[in-house]
Amino acid sequence: MTHDYSDFVDEPVSEDSLKRLSELAEEQLQRQVEVEEAKTALKDAEERLRQVAWFDIPELMQELGMETITTLSGVKVDISQETRASIRAPKKRAAMQWLRDNGHEAIIKREVKLQFGMGEDEIAQGVVDTLGDLDYSDDSNVHSSTLKKFVKELREAGLDVPDELFSVHQQRVSKIKTK
Repeated sequence: MTHDYSDFVDEPVSEDSLKRLSELAEEQLQRQVEVEEAKTALKDAEERLRQVAWFDIPELMQELGMETITTLSGVKVDISQETRASIRAPKKRAAMQWLRDNGHEAIIKREVKLQFGMGEDEIAQGVVDTLGDLDYSDDSNVHSSTLKKFVKELREAGLDVPDELFSVHQQRVSKIKTK
């Protein structure tokens, strides 16, 4: 479809329009700064929350010999143990192999990527049949929530999880409930 621009008139840009554009550009810059400041403030607030919930309250409750309390204002504070687990990069291959060797491959997410160059469309069509000498990457991983639940369930069942592969530790955390 061809557009007809024969009625298009090249009019000069008004000074008011340029002024408005300049104002909007300045406003965009200001909004970008606001967003970056808000992101920083959010990160700081999350870190302060972690400090109180993961360290300050659990440590004080331990000193007091308490696991739960309801404050004078009616806020209920409970301390619970959370299992944390992660797979560090140097141990990733060994951790994935341990999961496979022990029948837990179902929790592994695997991504295989192939990259084809220009003019290799026919090769790409044949990839289902063979990988051959093609350049590809293969990445296996376990989602952090899945790993946390998996390790917790194994430990609750009395089974060992190799801490050296999964960086497992227990964290006392406060949970707050209001009426």
